[in-house]
Amino acid sequence: MDKRAIVVDDSATMRIGVRKILAGIGFSVVAEGRNGQEAVALADKHQPELLMLDINMPGMTGLEAIPLILAKSPKTKVIMMTSVSDEQSVDECLSRGAVNYMLKDSPHEEIGQAILDTMEA
Repeated sequence: MDKRAIVVDDSATMRIGVRKILAGIGFSVVAEGRNGQEAVALADKHQPELLMLDINMPGMTGLEAIPLILAKSPKTKVIMMTSVSDEQSVDECLSRGAVNYMLKDSPHEEIGQAILDTMEA
């Protein structure tokens, strides 16, 4: 059975790309969202194994959403996707409960392998 994932990013193009990567490594994307509020609600509803989350989004950011997502769905692994790579952002995401952090412009194969490695950890 496929593992369930949710993709949350304010860019529809990015969501489509991540959906394709996830499908290629055996995940079923059960929902997509555009901001932190939607991420929290979708995690609560679907209890996915994985939630791919952008940091910078309108309304509630991914950073703000992480602890709320984990409060509603504690077994979900949250991986941050972003174009922001400063050390402070990385540390803050991880300290709030994200399990990994990847840059959006990484090659698809690297993203897929990083997701698989994270899920096995």
